[in-house]
Amino acid sequence: MKRIIGRLIPLIITNFPRFWTFIRNQPFLNKITNRFFINGIVKSTTPRPHPFSLWSEDPAVVSDYTAWPSLTQRVFTARHLPPAPHDYVASLPDTHAVADLFKRQHQILSSRSTVMFMFFAQWFTDSFLRTDPNDWRKNTSNHEIDLCQIYGLNEHTTKVLRAYELGKLKSQTINGEEYPPYLYDTNGAVNPEFAAYPHLGAIQYLLSRFEKGILKGELGAERRRKLFASGLERGNFFVGYSALNTLFLREHNRVCTVLHQKHPQWNDERLFQTARNILIVILLKIVIEDYINHISPALFPFQVEHGFAETQRWYRTNWITVEFDLLYRWHGLVTNTIEVGGAHRDEKEYMYNNPLLEQVGIGGIFNSASAQTAGRIGLSNTPDFLLGTELASLDLSRKARVKPYNDYLECFGSPRLRSFEELTQNLAIQDALKQLYGSMDRIEFYTGLLAQDRLGPRAVLMPLLTIMVGVDAFSHALTNPLLSINVFNESTFSKVGLDIINETSTLRELVARNVSGDVGNVSFNIPGTASPVVLRRA
Repeated sequence: MKRIIGRLIPLIITNFPRFWTFIRNQPFLNKITNRFFINGIVKSTTPRPHPFSLWSEDPAVVSDYTAWPSLTQRVFTARHLPPAPHDYVASLPDTHAVADLFKRQHQILSSRSTVMFMFFAQWFTDSFLRTDPNDWRKNTSNHEIDLCQIYGLNEHTTKVLRAYELGKLKSQTINGEEYPPYLYDTNGAVNPEFAAYPHLGAIQYLLSRFEKGILKGELGAERRRKLFASGLERGNFFVGYSALNTLFLREHNRVCTVLHQKHPQWNDERLFQTARNILIVILLKIVIEDYINHISPALFPFQVEHGFAETQRWYRTNWITVEFDLLYRWHGLVTNTIEVGGAHRDEKEYMYNNPLLEQVGIGGIFNSASAQTAGRIGLSNTPDFLLGTELASLDLSRKARVKPYNDYLECFGSPRLRSFEELTQNLAIQDALKQLYGSMDRIEFYTGLLAQDRLGPRAVLMPLLTIMVGVDAFSHALTNPLLSINVFNESTFSKVGLDIINETSTLRELVARNVSGDVGNVSFNIPGTASPVVLRRA
């Protein structure tokens, strides 16, 4: 029966667009359906707190039991399931042999996603999936969707980035447009205003790796000189990352101007804090109502509803899990080249290249990215320069003793698979998995996630991957304190701030407010693949 229901639900939610348009346009039905689907996804597994984390007294091992630190110290990454037995991990095939499953033989393109989706996914997840480079058991995350990409992970960083004038962030004007300020001066020395910037050492380390060829290519003097000061150490990683940081910085400063016009009596601090509150909720809405709706194969579009989550059992303190970290490594999205400024460029040209961003402009970056098809997430589609990250992912999974894939199907409410044929119809992948793992119950979590077939052409991700992304996305985004019944009000955001929030649901709307000229079709969807469900406005 569970298998029959599991086949019927995807059939219903991915078909009958007229029915879902009707539901969408009836306020009461729309609300209860939205709540029903979100609860159904989040309640597919047990809610936080998880009894285990990567905490252990000995840094070389993973603890097999629940302890007070594993329940309270969020610096140790959480986990959905307890550690796998040692003999299971010891019996797994060689990581290099498994990594060969990920290697791109020929580029496979997505049926729905643009390069803009790839840009946003990387930028978004970098803000909370943050493994401590000095201890794989730990993280440096705030465990929140808090726009630390432009505000920083702590108040010290925030203060360094603030202009302390009308609530705004520091910025500069280039070619008549607003950008983040440069971290270095024309001589390559750190600008005095950023002497206390906490990411200097991490940025220097990343640059040294790039220059030594680990990331390929040479970093010219102009590229180094034009690195922007941003909230995170990876803020200049590639042109899409820098462009998104620039977009949200522009919106913050624009909102500050609007707030000052409406409330001239407010001081710098109140303008800044109110604008930050508004921007974080705008990001939450874009994440759910644009990004997650792109990922979801369902024709019913999800919406952010403030106050709903805190009435649910799953309203708990956010805590990133090791499984969430692993499942978000969508390297297949990265195409062999990306067209920027009319030329196809490989990773050497679009990484750490803000001069290119300034030349093309963020509008040009977003339009170009939205006109290109991303790669397809899955096995056999990781570009060569990212294969090392697949090895690192497998290594992390095994050090953390992550349980087999079938255990996670069961954990998230799906039946265990009995054969490789149930996992995928791809005969080559079936044969490779049989040779490596022998039985379905031995396939490790990271491999199984990306081997499973999709359910229909609208599906961006595989079934278990879709559910797990939904569980963590909804249970982390909707528990944000700014969406609380007692917080989401005019006092927190101002009336004009609420108006700005209410009129924003997509990334394109944000771009239209902050880019001059025609913004085109900035979208995560390949043209013609967006949901046919429409909202009829009065």
